[in-house]
Amino acid sequence: MANFFCSAVTVCILISIDIFLRRDLIHASPVDYVVICLLLFCFIYICRLLLLGIKSSKIRVLFSIVAVSVFSLVYWLQSAVYKVYFQFINAADIGIVMGNIEYWSQSADSLLSIINLKYLAAYLIIFSFVFLVKTKAYHPDRQTSKTKIPVTVLVLVVFVTGCGFYIKQNQLYYLTTPVISLSYEFKKFFAEKHRFMKPVLEPNQEGYYPRQTDAIASFNRRGDFNVLFLLLESLRYDHMSLYGYERDTTPFQRQRFKDAIHFNHAVSNATSTDTSVESIFTGMDWTNPELHETSLLWSYLKAAKLNQFYVGSHWLQWNGWFGRAFLSEDVNSIQSPLAVDASLTGYDMITARKFKKTLAQFALRDEPFFGVVHFAGTHYPYVSPQEQARWLPADDNFDPGQVDLLINKYNNAIRYNDDAVKAVINELDELDLRDNTIIIVSADHAEAMYEHKQFFHGKVFWQEGIHVPFYMDIPEKLLDRFTSSEIGNLYDNTKRFVSLVDLFPTILDLYNIPLSKAVDGFSLLKPYPEELLRIYMIPEEYALINSHTGEKYHIDNAKKVMRYTRLREDPNEMNFQQIRLDNFLSIDQFIAQMSTATLPEVLSLNQ
Repeated sequence: MANFFCSAVTVCILISIDIFLRRDLIHASPVDYVVICLLLFCFIYICRLLLLGIKSSKIRVLFSIVAVSVFSLVYWLQSAVYKVYFQFINAADIGIVMGNIEYWSQSADSLLSIINLKYLAAYLIIFSFVFLVKTKAYHPDRQTSKTKIPVTVLVLVVFVTGCGFYIKQNQLYYLTTPVISLSYEFKKFFAEKHRFMKPVLEPNQEGYYPRQTDAIASFNRRGDFNVLFLLLESLRYDHMSLYGYERDTTPFQRQRFKDAIHFNHAVSNATSTDTSVESIFTGMDWTNPELHETSLLWSYLKAAKLNQFYVGSHWLQWNGWFGRAFLSEDVNSIQSPLAVDASLTGYDMITARKFKKTLAQFALRDEPFFGVVHFAGTHYPYVSPQEQARWLPADDNFDPGQVDLLINKYNNAIRYNDDAVKAVINELDELDLRDNTIIIVSADHAEAMYEHKQFFHGKVFWQEGIHVPFYMDIPEKLLDRFTSSEIGNLYDNTKRFVSLVDLFPTILDLYNIPLSKAVDGFSLLKPYPEELLRIYMIPEEYALINSHTGEKYHIDNAKKVMRYTRLREDPNEMNFQQIRLDNFLSIDQFIAQMSTATLPEVLSLNQ
């Protein structure tokens, strides 16, 4: 009876944590949740019986301490990852760590510092109650063993059968199942280790992502001006005072770039850095099968005899692929950090100082430059010096009940990033390059703050996850390089919904470089056609936005719903129309059907 009671109490405590953190997920499928909780009870009950069956008290206590430590660490790490990414650690994550164990061990302090320790303490208490309370060995007598053994066998059969079913259905996303999930992912990792082991490579090492070389037609470069592209990180449009946010998060940009050309309805085409940045530098979104094969922007600009550099805050070796996916040997200089404490948990001022040194070298060259400054400080965990924090109290705990504290920390990081932007732009002024440099500023994606019960980014297709800043500052002395219709088109397109794949053809158009292939973006120096902008990473969920009307279609095949919004009237998607889908609707099917039918007709085909 004591074993039953301890197991039941433990499950109730874990359920209470679930209810606190993910109540909406439980409401979505309560029957599945009840079954999973029963499976969890079986699992804990069996583990407890196995431990109490050890006759030696010393060995029993030792194994109990090990069980407490392992369970607590697994639940803690899984919960920390889940709170941010809404998924548990998977085989790919295991491969990243196992493939670069030396790097991660060196950076362990930096990584652990961003995880809230109070959850570890909570899990230690919970599992100490399970495995250390009543550690007296269990010796069943003859009368009770006849009933207890069949019950134990039944519990074991139910547990194994049920877990097998839910693993097959891939329903391992509840906080009550992290041990089962991690065991499954480790099994998958060891079964296909070659797929998941991705070693670290330097960005300028042999092994850039293999791409074809486009045959670029002859052309005359438009002029000898420079282009500086500032690519910001996880920065949402509506949290910048440049665009009217009530907190003065971007005072420098608000003053310096108030008269720039602002594309106020810009969206990212993907909701994570690696996917978004590759789209930017290819001009193609993730629905395009040629995305990983086509030439990068650098190749075209090299043909224009531009000196090129990349200075970034990101650890380019991330995943053994990240930097190689959008950089190439065509880049004259690549400057980036090599460790976590200099990238996501470091300061963008490091990058600003690297930019200063790089710019001094490139300013002396005969040909103009194209440079990219890729910041990262506004990525979680939202880094800024404590002494410069403007909005307090601030905390990085992803707690729906304390969103204001998280927003404070996020806004502090934006404010500090604005100082880094200021340092970069001021360096242009110091070297007298201001009047000969076109500045483009945007962000890879935005960041959710639980507006639609999601944090962070990655699979956030709501506007808070994709609506990004995007503006272009053309010095007055360079305006005569462009026709009046081109300048007029730029301003006309500020009224359109545009996306980041438009950067590729727009930058080429600035220099009059012809495209030798079809891309998914459109030059903003030309009239913008009416198109469906595609925000896509995975087949299960995506979004499309009409470039002219602002009508948005957000399809979530996992939940079998489509959410329809008119963004011009409802920019924050607070009054969306939700429509049930009975059939899986791929993005290609949706686009094809919309080209020949109205929305009601499309829906009737999928219900």
